[in-house]
Order: sequence, then C-alpha cells, then structure tokens
Amino acid sequence: MGRSLLDLPVEVLLTIISFLSEKDIVQLLQTCRYLNDISRSGGIWRSLAIHHYGPHLLALSNKHAEWFYKNILTTYGCLLGTWVRDDYPFGGLLDVKFQDNSIVGSTWRPHPDLGRPLKKTGLFVIKYRRGEGVVVHCDIDSKHNHQGCIEFQNKEKILLQFQTICQRPLDHRTVIKSNFTWIKKAE
Repeated sequence: MGRSLLDLPVEVLLTIISFLSEKDIVQLLQTCRYLNDISRSGGIWRSLAIHHYGPHLLALSNKHAEWFYKNILTTYGCLLGTWVRDDYPFGGLLDVKFQDNSIVGSTWRPHPDLGRPLKKTGLFVIKYRRGEGVVVHCDIDSKHNHQGCIEFQNKEKILLQFQTICQRPLDHRTVIKSNFTWIKKAE
C-alpha cells in the first residue's frame, strides 16, 4: 500500500503547506477532515504568516493566526519592513512591525537640533476593533486615537510606495504635517 501526504508528521505537513498560496490552502483543507482539523489549530496559518511575512510574526498565537492572516496580513502585510519618507530636506524612516496582534508603524525623525539623535514617534496602528472590524488609527502625537488611512500607490503585486493620511489633523497637540508618502528601499 502506498504512502500518502497524510502519513507525514504534522510539522512537515505544515512546512509543505506554508509554501502554498492562501487560495490553494483553503482548497486543500476542504479535501478531508484530518487537514481541516489541522487548520483549526491555527498552526497552518501561523506557519504561512511566518513564511510569507517573516520571523517577526513568531509571536503570533495559533488562536488568532487564521483571522489575522486573512483579515490583516493579506491587505497590510506588504507594509512590514523599513520605509523612507519622500519629504525634502530631512526625510525620515518608518519601521512597520507586528506587535500585540496589530501592525504598528513608527517613524524615526530628525530632531530640530540636528546634533541630537533621531526621535521615535508612533504613526499608525492597524488592528481589530470589536464592532468596527479592521481599523487604521492615527498615532501621531494625538490627544486620543482617531482614524487614519493608508492609500496604496501601486496597484501591482509588489508594493513600492504608499501614503499614510490622518483623517483628523486638528486633533494633534502640535501643528505638524500628518500626511506622508513612503518609498520602499532595497534591503
């Protein structure tokens, strides 16, 4: 009698499945009860998230992995990494990472006194809010969280540029520019 894919250890099966697209995984998981049961553990979705978006997602729990992958990473996962602000003369850096089941963007900006180190400031948080779904919140020096938005400049599969927009700039304690264009640099 021949051996089948189902005879492999679960860890090996998860590794193989992590190389498939989301669509192929959904179709594969519908082929038998055993694979469907494995998918409910979240291990497949966690492995897929780590494979496609990097080791910084190791902290993603199996419990939330499928939901996070399908609802946040498929839209916003392309933002993870380091970006450069397209803003003469000083520019700035944006670090986008996974933190506390959210995607968080923080900027590193020059201090007005150029002899001092760069200043880290929150820019946005992408997370799930009960009753609202997935939301983008502006996190720039604000009195309270308020809505922001992210506009993708590139409709292609590879994102090279995007824009962060504050929906309520008057909520900020200081008058600052609150809309930025970010460009992906080769890593």
